[in-house]
Amino acid sequence: MAEIVLADTSPVIYLARIEGLPWLKEIFGYIAVTSVVRRELLPPADLPEKSAIEAAIVDGTLREIADEWALPIYSGLGEGEDSTIRVAVNLSRRGHYCHVLVDDKQARKVLQALASEKLDFAGTAAVVARAKRLGLVDSVAAELDKLRQAGFRLSDEVARSVLESVDESFEAWLPLAPSKIRLRTGSASPLTPPLHILPSPRHNESPQTATIRGADLIR
Repeated sequence: MAEIVLADTSPVIYLARIEGLPWLKEIFGYIAVTSVVRRELLPPADLPEKSAIEAAIVDGTLREIADEWALPIYSGLGEGEDSTIRVAVNLSRRGHYCHVLVDDKQARKVLQALASEKLDFAGTAAVVARAKRLGLVDSVAAELDKLRQAGFRLSDEVARSVLESVDESFEAWLPLAPSKIRLRTGSASPLTPPLHILPSPRHNESPQTATIRGADLIR
């Protein structure tokens, strides 16, 4: 069955802010978003990242996926997170492998409880780590610093885990942003709990083709 990557609003917005949307195409081929997420990504107001997101829609990096299910409903989550998880759950029940890109703390708790062989999740920081492994960026530390400057809340705990996963030094990274407020280890962050590192493509396939076989499910 198809491997499908779905994204909530936050990873797309923050990657757009650090010019990271092209990484998604290199890593996954394309990213599926629900109609709710698409609306959240393209509000009427002209935001700095809006043109990059529009370009990603035009070039096929971001594609809308049909949300044909009314259930399950995940109360307490935002509309984007709710719709994304609902689609992922129903597609995984049909036998598809679904990876969800999401940063929201409560949504990640829901996904942690639902996680299975056919359903997993990761956040924006994990995408940056994958980009480093594929040679798309030179330094995860530098990209994490850009994310923080763009307003992304990142706990020291998650930063340490991401940096160590790509053999970069957490201690060396700290001086990069001495003027910014650092969250204490274990404090609330959209990326906890816990850190998930994106799985490698299955069957030794290239990153460009491994997760893009759900075209019949995409509008």
